[in-house]
Amino acid sequence: MLKMSKKKIIIIGAGLSGLSAAFHLGGNYEIYEKESQPGGLCRSKELNGFIFDLGGHLLHLKKKYTRDLIKKFLGKNLRYLFRNSYVYSFGKFTRYPFQMNTFGLPDSIKRECVIEFIKARLQNSNTKILRTNFNQWIYHNFGSGIAKYFMIPYNEKFWIVHLKNLTCDWIDGFIPIPTISDVVSGALRNYPKLIGYNARFLYPSSGGIACLVKAFTRYVKKIHLNMELMRIYPKKKVIEFSDGRGCEYDKLILSVPLIELKDMIQEDMPKCIKEAFKGLKFNSIFNLNLGIKGKELSNKHWIYFPERDFVFFRVGFYSNFSDFMAKKDCYSIYAEVSYSNSTPVDKRIIVERIIEDLLRIGLITSRDNLIVKDIVDIKYGYIIYDRCYAEALRRITDYLKRNNIFMIGRYGRWKYMTMEDAILDGESIAKQLIL
Repeated sequence: MLKMSKKKIIIIGAGLSGLSAAFHLGGNYEIYEKESQPGGLCRSKELNGFIFDLGGHLLHLKKKYTRDLIKKFLGKNLRYLFRNSYVYSFGKFTRYPFQMNTFGLPDSIKRECVIEFIKARLQNSNTKILRTNFNQWIYHNFGSGIAKYFMIPYNEKFWIVHLKNLTCDWIDGFIPIPTISDVVSGALRNYPKLIGYNARFLYPSSGGIACLVKAFTRYVKKIHLNMELMRIYPKKKVIEFSDGRGCEYDKLILSVPLIELKDMIQEDMPKCIKEAFKGLKFNSIFNLNLGIKGKELSNKHWIYFPERDFVFFRVGFYSNFSDFMAKKDCYSIYAEVSYSNSTPVDKRIIVERIIEDLLRIGLITSRDNLIVKDIVDIKYGYIIYDRCYAEALRRITDYLKRNNIFMIGRYGRWKYMTMEDAILDGESIAKQLIL
C-alpha cells in the first residue's frame, strides 16, 4: 500500500450529489470516482452526431437556491419547457396525467373512470387518506376505473412488484391528485391544464445533461478518476481502492449504492445490521437509445405505456428537449424497460422487441432509418419502498453515522430523488460537516 494521504473529508462518487457536496465544502475534501469521467448517471455521450444521456434526466426545480445555482452554472445554455407528455392505451394517445385526461378513450372506459373517481372522492372526503399500502392509496384517491386502466398496470409494470407490497413513503409530490372539476373537464374535452411536479422543467440548450456536471467541475477540482472503492475499515478510518492504494479519513461521504456497503465494510458488523441489508431492494432499468434518420414523428417529450403488450414503460424524445441532441434531419429517442432478479429480461432479444413495439406504434417507420443503437443497462434503477424498507434503512444509516460514514444521493441514501434533491443533499451534508 502506498503512503496514506493527509486526513480530510473523503467523498466517494463524483455523481451529482458528490460534486455538490464538494462544491459546498470548499477546499477540505478529496473525491474518488471509479469511472473514467465524473457525473455518475448524470452523463451524456456523443455517438455519430447524436447526444444521448444515460436515460431521461430533466431538471425539476422547486427551490430558489437551486434555480439560482443552475442559472449561474448554465447561464444562457438553458431551456425552459412546459411538459408535453402523453399516455398510450387502447390504441390512443391521451394527455398525461391519465387521471384527468380521459378525453379520446372509449366512452365506456371514460365513463367508468369519471364516475368511480367521483364516488371515491365523495365517499372518502371526510376520511383520512389511507397510506397503508400503495394499492389501497390508489383506490382511495382515484377510484376503481383509473386504478384498473392506468394506475395499477403502469405502476406494476414500472416497479415490478405487487403494489400491496409497496408503502406510500415515496409518494408525496410525485403523483398529482386532481379535483373532480379537473377530471370531468378532462373527459369532456382536450384539457391542457398542467399539474404535477414535472409540469415545467429545464434542460440544457446544447450538450445534453452532462453540461451540468461540466459546470460543477469548473469549481470542483480534486477529483481522482478510475479509483474504485473496495474496502472500508471504520474503526481505523481507512479505505482501500482496487489498485491497492488507501487513505485515511476523518469523515467519509459515500454516494455509492448503499446495498454494496455490506461487502465493503471489513470489520465485524452487528448481526442486526447485516440482516438489515437484506431489506434493501431495487429494480433495474434497461434503456435503449436510438438515433433515427428522418423527420421527428412526434412533438411529445415522453409517453407512458401501461399496457403489457408493450415491453417498455416509457419512451422519451431527446430531440424534443433540444434540437442539438440529434443531427440534421434526424431525431432521437430512448425507451425504458424495468426488470429485476425475480423478473428478468432476455437481453439477447430485448432490443429487437423494443424496436418492434416502436414500429407497431409508429414512433419509428423503418428499421432502415436506425442510425445508432446504444444500450444503457442501469443495475440500480429505482428503490423499492416495501414494508422492510424504512426500518432497514434506519438501522444501517444509524450504524454508519456512528462510524463517521455519511450517505448521500439517490443510491447512497437509498431514496427516490430528483436531480434537485441530489444537489440539495450534497449541500446539506456539507453544512452538517462544516459546523
